[in-house]
Amino acid sequence: GRVLPFTTITCNNKWRTAAHIDSGDLKKGFGALCCLGDFEGCDLVFPHYKVAVRYREGDILLANVANQVHGNTPLLKSDGTAPKLGEEPERLVCVFYYREQMEFCMSPEEEMQAVNNWEKGKSTRAKKTKKS
Repeated sequence: GRVLPFTTITCNNKWRTAAHIDSGDLKKGFGALCCLGDFEGCDLVFPHYKVAVRYREGDILLANVANQVHGNTPLLKSDGTAPKLGEEPERLVCVFYYREQMEFCMSPEEEMQAVNNWEKGKSTRAKKTKKS
């Protein structure tokens, strides 16, 4: 099989993020972002650099989302006007990244068993410890 430099994908639909730094991402890594939809706005802003990046379908954006504050401008309809609440245009963003501490994960079989045995209010986190 193929090996990819990502462990995780987060998908957001119709979601405008507030200014934040991604937590749990590998600090020495980058996020790879792509999006689908017919919309305007929602440019990715990096305040430290005073830059906003407009990316659309067909674009791939590599960004230091684990170390730099970033967020989005307002999501607009394809004609550039503000949508009414509940009538936001489709905008699906996929963020691919590598999570820190992956060596503490359970095997796929153990993960599935934990999910199948999950009870409300209880963690499914691995009890595995780092190997020496």
